Amino acid sequence: MRIGRISLTVFAATIVALFLLVLFALGGTRVISTGSYGPFTIGEEKSQSVATLERLGVWPPKPRPFHDTLLEAPDRTELQRNFSEDEGIVVWFGQAFGAPMRLEFLGDTLERTWPTFEPKTWSNPNPRYDEINAAMLAFQDQITIGMSRSDVFERIAGNETGLKAFVSTHVAHVDIFDAQSYERRQVDPSYSDFVRDNSGWSFTGLHHLIWYSSFVAPHYSQVSLFFENDRLQRIEHFHGPVELP
Repeated sequence: MRIGRISLTVFAATIVALFLLVLFALGGTRVISTGSYGPFTIGEEKSQSVATLERLGVWPPKPRPFHDTLLEAPDRTELQRNFSEDEGIVVWFGQAFGAPMRLEFLGDTLERTWPTFEPKTWSNPNPRYDEINAAMLAFQDQITIGMSRSDVFERIAGNETGLKAFVSTHVAHVDIFDAQSYERRQVDPSYSDFVRDNSGWSFTGLHHLIWYSSFVAPHYSQVSLFFENDRLQRIEHFHGPVELP
């Protein structure tokens, strides 16, 4: 009987594991670059998308970068090819440890960096963090406000910190609204204008467009709209029936 109970337990655990794997497999990201998707049509003017989001009750959405490129140990050519038109980039050293530095450009001139890194007066139990903090301080010393984008890229590509540089994108000046509550942002005209001026928006909704929504309630349904020259260029719908581990 004991062997039978163990077998049943193993069988039940296997069924649960398989069920979870199926649920994970149902999720993913759908990318739309032609035609229509729900109430949106590729090529429509940004003002039309604003009106649709207002009608859906989700204006203003969250701003997001136009792309999510992540480069590891990039050279100057890669940086120029991927980030030459981005107002905001984020740089960190040593994989995912420590705090990143955000660099924001006005045209091709470095306008702002944050946060400001300070030498630590104590040592972290994990020496990896001390290495990363030293790397961020060294990099911070190499850049100054007013530098050209090309010179900033040169400093990133030629860093001698001993750690790999990682570079991605972020929404410039979004921290200005960090002190505001969600409710305040929803009625602040300056935040609405800020979102409108960005090329990427993200909101939760359109659950009904997910094919399995009729029998499994989606845990995630995040829709992103991307604009170029004030026209809708791409839609990404990230969804999943269960929370990711």
